[in-house]
Amino acid sequence: MGASQETCPVLQNAPARQQAVVLLFAGIFLLRKETYGKAGNYGDEGGSRPQRPHGFTFSHSIPMFSKLILFTGLAISLCECAFAQVPAGKLWVLNEGPFGASGAIGYVQYPGNTYTQVTAMDGGGNDLLIHNGVLYAVGGGAPANGSIVRIDTATKQVLDTLKNLGARKLALWNNQLVVTSYQSAKRVRVLDPANNYAELWSLGDDKLPAEAEAIVIAGNRAWVSLPGFLGDNNQVVVIDLLAEDTLATVTTPINPNAMALIDEHLYVQSIDYTGLGLIVSKLDTATHTILRSDTTYIDTYGIFLPVDDKIWFGEVNTSTFRSERIRSYDIASGTVDNPVVFEKAQAPAAINTLNLYAAHRYEDITFFSDSDFTNPDSLFLWDGSESSQLRTVGISARVMRFEPAPTGTVDRHPLAAQSWNLRVWPNPTTDLITIHSPVPATLTLRDATGKVVLHSTETRLSLAQLPAGVYLLEAQAPGKQPQHLRIVRQ
Repeated sequence: MGASQETCPVLQNAPARQQAVVLLFAGIFLLRKETYGKAGNYGDEGGSRPQRPHGFTFSHSIPMFSKLILFTGLAISLCECAFAQVPAGKLWVLNEGPFGASGAIGYVQYPGNTYTQVTAMDGGGNDLLIHNGVLYAVGGGAPANGSIVRIDTATKQVLDTLKNLGARKLALWNNQLVVTSYQSAKRVRVLDPANNYAELWSLGDDKLPAEAEAIVIAGNRAWVSLPGFLGDNNQVVVIDLLAEDTLATVTTPINPNAMALIDEHLYVQSIDYTGLGLIVSKLDTATHTILRSDTTYIDTYGIFLPVDDKIWFGEVNTSTFRSERIRSYDIASGTVDNPVVFEKAQAPAAINTLNLYAAHRYEDITFFSDSDFTNPDSLFLWDGSESSQLRTVGISARVMRFEPAPTGTVDRHPLAAQSWNLRVWPNPTTDLITIHSPVPATLTLRDATGKVVLHSTETRLSLAQLPAGVYLLEAQAPGKQPQHLRIVRQ
């Protein structure tokens, strides 16, 4: 495809359009009233044409046709200003490359629609995460080679690369980086950004029997899908991040892929290629049980996007094997809504063979990527009614993340710049612990449920009154990044 079309980012917005129409008709009514006066309506029985007053007045110094144009322009301006346009910022794009062989990291700058590549990415790409002005991009390729590239989103400079992690997906917990992996020895690992990304702990195949993929974190628990390298597994594992151990295992109908946490429930996307199509399972996060599994019999891949009380997913045309429209799964009823949310007819004219590969939502704007895995794809956005093409951005844009422009001063590397050395001994302990901190700190101790069991500024604490178990100690100091240590009470 060729260069992008310079069009309005968002073409329609029904509430704004209605307001503009109301304003337009109100203007016409006022013009009529000003022109023909209040005493009577010209043309009505008993009405009379008003006399022109002496001196200058707005109503009579501008012809009616000119005022009509004025009000029309005002209405159009209101309509355009009220559109849900993309705010200033960057849409970061991770290109997977042709068949995942090689890729790149780049961004589309707003205002405007210019795409800029920042760096090549070995082995394609799997995930993006933005935190405190740093972008983490996961490379794909062979399972043992998945690396994490860190980029300063302000300077667009590559900071460093964490190599050979077999990484798949990323999440943050207590300012620590949680990484899922295909490596058998370390399916999930937790890294410390404040200490040069040193590994704090990990779980291997003795706890997680298949390759890990998606991860969702709520509180001190993580849900990790285990689809296996070939999609031959059907488990979701619950991890207690404080205890650094698995808590429960949930068996899904078939290989679990993407997941979404909505209102205390976890929705798991499973894809059956034998005819059942998309299967959505609803899990109770408190009891770790499946409440229901809904089979759609609709072929799908890729997109699984929560939008309000729906989940959008791509429907594959079985004749072309392309994802040519977006359907909506209703989480209340467990059924697929009609009509479709988005389809090929709504795509930009320049897209001849639509294949919806990825989606990202920021506020009320949805970004779609279109890919055929071999030729440059298009990136376009959609506001609920129509779409406009933005830019050719590479091959198979798999992951997108929007970063709004900062509104104030941003500390872009707080985890490294504000690190400080906190030590606790003895650990494990049966009673007293001593805390060494280079600066005065406020200490908070939480149990495995997240409940605060102790709060102090002392450097010696007694845990004798607490039951045996694993606790999380948080230390806070002015101008410093909070520190977290795992404490074992024997």
